[in-house]
Order: sequence, then structure tokens, then C-alpha cells
Amino acid sequence: ATGELHPHQEFVDPQTGVRNVETVINITRDDVEEYFGKDKFKCECVAWSSRGQIRSQPAVIDVAYLKKQFDSPPYSQNVEMDHQAELRCHAPPGVPPPQIYWLR
Repeated sequence: ATGELHPHQEFVDPQTGVRNVETVINITRDDVEEYFGKDKFKCECVAWSSRGQIRSQPAVIDVAYLKKQFDSPPYSQNVEMDHQAELRCHAPPGVPPPQIYWLR
């Protein structure tokens, strides 16, 4: 993965005495959008020591977005007294999928 890798931090769990090593990588929108691989943008963590190496499951990074226009906006209606009206609203595409609700 590309991105800004931060220095690792080490600490010992006071309850178990186990030494832990932790690091963080920051992935930007540009990192994801500039990637031209055939698969989705993925990052994985690799740990190694004199005893061997292990890799984490890949983490997929998707760029979040929300289209600016509704696919099907609700339309105004005239309704007779004591009758019902149904207004439909279909959210625009987005990642993560958008939630919709009504305000009146």
C-alpha cells in the first residue's frame, strides 16, 4: 500500500507481560484514485521476526461518495380531503449506501 506510514509504537501489556508493536498508515483519497490495479485498492499488515512472517487479511479501501442528484425525486400531488397520497423517494447512488428519511 502507499500512504504515510507512522513510526511504530511498542508497549508491554501489564496484565500479560506480552510485548506489542503497533503502527498506523494513513491512506488518502489520492492514494486510492491513483491506483490502477485490476483489483480494488487493498492494504495488509505484515509482521515478521526471526521465527517467521505473517500477513493480515487484506483491508479494502473504497472512496466514499454521494451523487448530487436523486435518481427519482418525489413529485408534488393534489389529494382530495380524507384520501391518501404516496410519495416515493429513491436515494442517489453512494458508498456507503445512503439512508433516506422524510422531513415535513
